[in-house]
Amino acid sequence: MRRSLGLSPLLLVILCCAVLIGAFTYGYLYVIKPLNDDIAENQSKITNTKLQVQLKQAQLKQVQDVNIQQLLATVPNNNQFDHYLMILNDVAANSRCRIRSIEAADKTGSDDASNTSLQVPSSVTSSQHTLKVTANHFSDMMAFIHGLETLNRLTDVTALQFSGSKKGPVSFTVTIVTFYDSNMSGLETPKVNVPFINSANKKTPF
Repeated sequence: MRRSLGLSPLLLVILCCAVLIGAFTYGYLYVIKPLNDDIAENQSKITNTKLQVQLKQAQLKQVQDVNIQQLLATVPNNNQFDHYLMILNDVAANSRCRIRSIEAADKTGSDDASNTSLQVPSSVTSSQHTLKVTANHFSDMMAFIHGLETLNRLTDVTALQFSGSKKGPVSFTVTIVTFYDSNMSGLETPKVNVPFINSANKKTPF
């Protein structure tokens, strides 16, 4: 009797397992792994894009904050004069002048804008003050005026009267107009540290 040449069940199982393993390996190497690599690459690109967006947002916020600080340094959102007094004291010290008195105008409001030649928005309110100052020389007086006109805080010198000589002490009266915009009250006022230069052992700025 002739024996059958058919494969044994065990060999068939082994062969099927080999085929399945081969198919899985092929599928992983040529289908699943490339797909996972593409997903990982796309996730990395998305992460990098998010980081770039966050960086741009941070840079824009920083620029915005700087612009707000510069804006409020030029035209603050309130009419508090204490900080400006310290600035005036600094200008006087740098120009070797002495401020003897400061007088506010009778009224402060948007109508004061007519006292200045500067073009300002209707929402901006102006405030006028008159300073009486002494200087050792004419050049010191001019340095004081130049200091006022070049301040970060918007200051308009509207009138100047002086007596004395170009070679001796000079007494002068200067009228200035400053501005503030209460519509910007929601913005944070910049913190500016202006040193008080104590000349002649003064306990106040003037």
